[in-house]
Amino acid sequence: MSKLAAQHRIVLVAPIYEKEMKGELYNTAVVLSPAGEIMGKYRKTSIPLVKTSNLVGNEKFYFKPGNLGFPVWQTPFGVNIGVMICYDRHFPEHARLLALNGADLVFVPTATAGMSRYLWEIELQAHAIDNIYYVGGVNRVGLDEGGSPTQEYYGSSFFSDPKGKIMSQAGEKADQIIYAEIDLRAMEDLRNTWGFFRDRRPDAYAAIAK
Repeated sequence: MSKLAAQHRIVLVAPIYEKEMKGELYNTAVVLSPAGEIMGKYRKTSIPLVKTSNLVGNEKFYFKPGNLGFPVWQTPFGVNIGVMICYDRHFPEHARLLALNGADLVFVPTATAGMSRYLWEIELQAHAIDNIYYVGGVNRVGLDEGGSPTQEYYGSSFFSDPKGKIMSQAGEKADQIIYAEIDLRAMEDLRNTWGFFRDRRPDAYAAIAK
């Protein structure tokens, strides 16, 4: 992944299984610079136990909850990026903390299948609207080799703009590369117009932490 980032001069978000020590594992995304160097990493905060009609996945058995907070990285391209991993997307507090830490674009790598597509899209578009930033939802596609023939990942990765509009979207059946233009000035103008951050009342939200 580092070689790819350096070869193409890109910032690359690489999800991995991270081994801190024997018996201590994390579901982690490493952020790589256009020089192929590690800019930092994010460890998945919310660890699920998934039970559906054709899948049982106890991620809690393998992974410890993340302990690195909600980092945001300044890229050489002037866009600050943050990461949520899969199940993290269900928690609006995570999305808001990335905004407060300065994110312009949030990537959400996921492995999601079944009937949840409508929820996946709505949640990510809502995060974009609530926080007035761009969201890049990245979902795996197809079947696992040797896995369940009915557990098909629906792909459909997309970019949402700060108004929740889907800017570009991949298909459901095969790997695909998509692009979107990030307009920071438009994002700033929209924040000034909508006033969501101006009108926040953190002094009144203490009950959330309880």
